[in-house]
Amino acid sequence: MRHPISRLILLAAMLAPTGLAAQVSVNPGALDQLAPARPVRPARPVVSPTAAPAPPAAPAVAAEPPVVPAAPPNPPLLPPPNYAVPMRDDPPPPPPVVVDKAIGVVHPIDRGMRITFGPGSADLNHATEGALHAVAQAALSATNQPVNLLAYAPGPPEDPSTPRRLALARGLAARAVLINLGVASTRIYVRTNAPSLGPDGPADRLDAILGPLSSPEAPPK
Repeated sequence: MRHPISRLILLAAMLAPTGLAAQVSVNPGALDQLAPARPVRPARPVVSPTAAPAPPAAPAVAAEPPVVPAAPPNPPLLPPPNYAVPMRDDPPPPPPVVVDKAIGVVHPIDRGMRITFGPGSADLNHATEGALHAVAQAALSATNQPVNLLAYAPGPPEDPSTPRRLALARGLAARAVLINLGVASTRIYVRTNAPSLGPDGPADRLDAILGPLSSPEAPPK
């Protein structure tokens, strides 16, 4: 198939010998339209710049073990308190009032004395107070021995508060007698054992024992 431009030139050549004047006008725009379309190149894909790969992480360095000293540090030296320390005991408690008609008897026991009280009472009579005087004299002779006052009082198990208060009142009454006779308060230990329901002795009593106890709960024989 011939190109349209070639056909026009051929037609002009054919008309030229016959004396016919042929005018050929060429429109460049029409020629461009008649020309075959140029192939359109596909657009190049837009490639976005890629980020540079991250550098590899540095290998973890193992922590060094702590340094353990060969010996513990010396304890800190604390300075002594900068104030005067009293060198005497507190004022003694007032001595208990001796009631002549108070119920109570005295029984000697191992390393001490046992005194009894009337039901619900913590009063001392002259006999029970005299027994505490004997305990005080023995304690002043053995200055390195403690004095244990084991106080007892009966009461129902469902109400232990009442017998404990009564036993404590009996122990504090005996303690006041010993302190007023010169026994240091730091040597006297009051222990309440209430409610007392065991058959080991009278329920209303106090045992004054000179020396340490093998067991605070075990009464002396």
